[in-house]
Amino acid sequence: MSKYIGPKLRITRRLGQLRGLTRKKTDRRVYNLSKGFKSKLIVIPPGQHGRAKLFKSSRYNTSKFDYLIRLKVKQRLRFNYGLTERQLVAYVRKAKKIKEATGQVLLQFIEMRLDNIVFRLNMAPTIVAARQLINHGHILVNNQKVNIPSYVCQPKDVISVTNREKSLKLVTKNLSLYYKRIQFLRNFYKKTIGFVLSSQMKALPSIASVIQFIREGRVSIQKRNSTTKKIWRANYICKPGTVIQVATKNEIIKIAVPKSKNSKGKRKVRYNKR
Repeated sequence: MSKYIGPKLRITRRLGQLRGLTRKKTDRRVYNLSKGFKSKLIVIPPGQHGRAKLFKSSRYNTSKFDYLIRLKVKQRLRFNYGLTERQLVAYVRKAKKIKEATGQVLLQFIEMRLDNIVFRLNMAPTIVAARQLINHGHILVNNQKVNIPSYVCQPKDVISVTNREKSLKLVTKNLSLYYKRIQFLRNFYKKTIGFVLSSQMKALPSIASVIQFIREGRVSIQKRNSTTKKIWRANYICKPGTVIQVATKNEIIKIAVPKSKNSKGKRKVRYNKR
């Protein structure tokens, strides 16, 4: 089957970040779109006139047409899962024959593909890399080699790696990178105000209750000049030593973010540019 081998960042600049297509992040540039507003980091659309589209303010803006919105959603689905137009049409026709929600059945068919399952098992960083693993014969399904990325898996199928040194090295390398990324995100999550409140307050045992308090404007942070600042996001990063104030029905509860053990003795190292 054919596949897309063209530039990937051009696709992500037009359609947005696609985790199955590439891990690369698009460059963002600072632009002041209108007077009186702060400048923002914006992804420039691809093409010769991509920069002009940012300042487009005509009455009939093509970016708001219904057809273009549906086309972009379809293209996101196609490029993220690595499907051709013919494959996607075949999946849609097959999903229409089943007496259920067509969109849900369509996603079930696409998610049961072998390349997508290898990607979901974190054996490969992207679906494109998962297709390469399957094509090169590194993946087994029920102890049988399968080199077709569009192979439809069934429940209770056993997916494993061939017992070769090259195959095991590739998969272990991808899994180690995944665990490092998960550890980084876990440490980042522990610094958020939602985790701090849910772990230290008995009245807010879950993240959902913390989000409800934040939406109601009951959570604030005490600054150095004894002023308070309301917090409207559960993923707000708390620095060690900051004081969080939570306004309940009866009282105002103050919680101090504990300082990390390794915070002492850390020094900023400056390198001379050569």
